Amino acid sequence: MTSVIEFELLKAWAAGIVDGEGCILIHKTGVASNPGYQIIVSISSMNPDVTTPIKAVWGGHWCNDHDRYIKLGLSKRRDYSLYFSRREAKKFLIDIFPYLKSKQGDALIVLKALLSIPDESELRALGKKRAPVGSSRALIPYYDELLSLRESRIPVQES
Repeated sequence: MTSVIEFELLKAWAAGIVDGEGCILIHKTGVASNPGYQIIVSISSMNPDVTTPIKAVWGGHWCNDHDRYIKLGLSKRRDYSLYFSRREAKKFLIDIFPYLKSKQGDALIVLKALLSIPDESELRALGKKRAPVGSSRALIPYYDELLSLRESRIPVQES
C-alpha cells in the first residue's frame, strides 16, 4: 500500500508525462456527411518504464500499431502507447488534473465530455449493452470547444 504522499507524487509525475508525451483530445472520425467523435486519452513513450507504472495504477491498454509500422518500414522506433477507456480516462484525468500545466485546458474540456456521457458500467446499469447509435454526436459541443481552445494557442503572425 502506498502512502498518500507517494500517491500524490505519482499523480504529479504522471501529469508531467501527460504534459510532455500525452494526448488528450476528441477526434472527429467518419465522413463529413456522417461524422463520429471519440475521446482519446493516451501516452506514448519509447521507454516502457514510463507507461508501466501508470498502467499499474490507472489501467489502460498498450497499442501494438507501432510494431506494424516498423514491419511496413513506416517507422524505425518502437513506441509503448498506453490508451485509456472512457472509464479509465475519467479516473486518470480527475486524479492528475490539479498537476497538469500545458494540457489542463484540454483535460478540462475532455473531462466535461466524459462526465456528460455514460461509460460502459453506467450503460450496463441501465440494462444497455452499448450506447445508442449517433450518441457520439453528444461530443460535438466539446469537440468545438476544444478546437477553439487549440486555435487560440496558435500565435498570429503579423506582416
